[in-house]
Amino acid sequence: MCVLGLFDARTTLFSGKVLAGFVSLGMVLGAWYFLGMLMKVFFQGLEEPVFKKQENTSDITTLEKILVIPTALLCLYLGVFPQGLIDTIRPETHLISKVIAKSNQHLPKWAVDSGNKTR
Repeated sequence: MCVLGLFDARTTLFSGKVLAGFVSLGMVLGAWYFLGMLMKVFFQGLEEPVFKKQENTSDITTLEKILVIPTALLCLYLGVFPQGLIDTIRPETHLISKVIAKSNQHLPKWAVDSGNKTR
């Protein structure tokens, strides 16, 4: 449903089709990585690596560094400067709140009031 919603989105930087394509690609790659990890964890035999003193031992490979560093920088950027993301999602959140408010008009006041915890 999120991808279908993005498909019709109109932003200043990207069209909705481009955003939906990126999200779809991310979902496919995420599922591929997750399934590969599950296969390695549950279906491969346990092998102890042979330790050689001259080997460079590292907890993270170069490919993992290439993938983690941009993701960490994006998370840091969004943590320090969240206003761009907030401005992007503001119209949709207002639309959703209006739809929810309209759908709750037929309900009794006590069912809609979030501050009333007695019922």
